[in-house]
Amino acid sequence: MDVPHLLLGVQVRREKLMNSAAVRKQRNLTKKRIPIAVLESTEQRRVVERCLRRGWKIRKLVSPNVRGWPDLFIADPCSQRCAFVEMKIKNRSSPVSRAQEETLALLRSCGLHAFVAWGAADALTKLEEIFRA
Repeated sequence: MDVPHLLLGVQVRREKLMNSAAVRKQRNLTKKRIPIAVLESTEQRRVVERCLRRGWKIRKLVSPNVRGWPDLFIADPCSQRCAFVEMKIKNRSSPVSRAQEETLALLRSCGLHAFVAWGAADALTKLEEIFRA
């Protein structure tokens, strides 16, 4: 038996498999990328980073047993004001739930600032308005 000849046959079969339609299709699927700005967690991270740079205190609210609470609590020690922020993605594909609307209304009725932000830029603009007033 000729060993190099057998190895050549394996290599040819492998090349045929790698060029098959199924493999090409799989390669094309893995090349598609999801735009980063679409992810709510990415937008939240941008808000957190910029708030920390400004010296604002920020907490991510995690309430596993209670639905409807906003995502972030942000306080400005200089102006002694705070706000609750419910983050949503820019394309507005995830609507505000009834529980979220009720919680935001309750917080506002208590005299607190609470709002829905459609992306990091919207959140930071509204926070600047609240903390400068």
